[in-house]
This record gives sequence, structure tokens and C-alpha cells, in this order.
Amino acid sequence: MKHTSKFTALLIAATLVAGPAFSESFKRIRKEADYRAMVVDRTITAGSGSFIVHSNGTISGQIPSGALSGKWQWNQKFFCRTIAVAGKTAGTGCTVIKVSKDGKTLVVIGDKGKAEPKTYTIN
Repeated sequence: MKHTSKFTALLIAATLVAGPAFSESFKRIRKEADYRAMVVDRTITAGSGSFIVHSNGTISGQIPSGALSGKWQWNQKFFCRTIAVAGKTAGTGCTVIKVSKDGKTLVVIGDKGKAEPKTYTIN
């Protein structure tokens, strides 16, 4: 969705990884249980912002433009969320999720895998 790009741009001073090294060093997350094990309840950072995707289905954090809040759910092979920034709805969308083999890097590809990848650090 249109607001997905705005959301990720606010969170990221991203490093984009491309080519064969990208596909070999990252695993697509296709199951909610794997997403919960690798990402949920951990602090995710990019640039000067950070957020947590909580096990209770909420999202919270702080980014340069204000407080981040929202809700999430797993829908088939996609992470779907609705978020607000500084109390204003910033969008709904479903994304492809990839995690590095070492578990330290999260790649989010919006619009069900059709958008540019955005990279985050998992802490």
C-alpha cells in the first residue's frame, strides 16, 4: 500500500543487499511459528528508530517522527500489520519476511514481496 513505503522510509537508513549473496544468506519465513521464534518480542532497529513486534499481536516503538503503534497477524505466508505514527494511521500491508542465517538481520519486502527490500537489525 502507499503508506507502506512511508513507514519503512521513516524507520530505515537501510542497507540493501542484492544478488546471489542475498538469496543464499537469508531465509524466507513462511510460518508464523518461525516468525515468532526469530523476531517476535525482540527489538528491531534501523537508523534512529526501533520497534518491537509483541507476542500479543501489538507493535510498539519510537521513530524520528513519533511513537509507533499497531497490530499484526500472520496471514498464510505473510506478516500483515496496521500501524500508526504519532497517533495518525500510517497504513496497512502484508510483507514477505526474510531473516539472515545468523538471526541478526531482518529483511522486509512490502506489498507481498513486490516492493524494495528494507533491512533492519534484530537485537
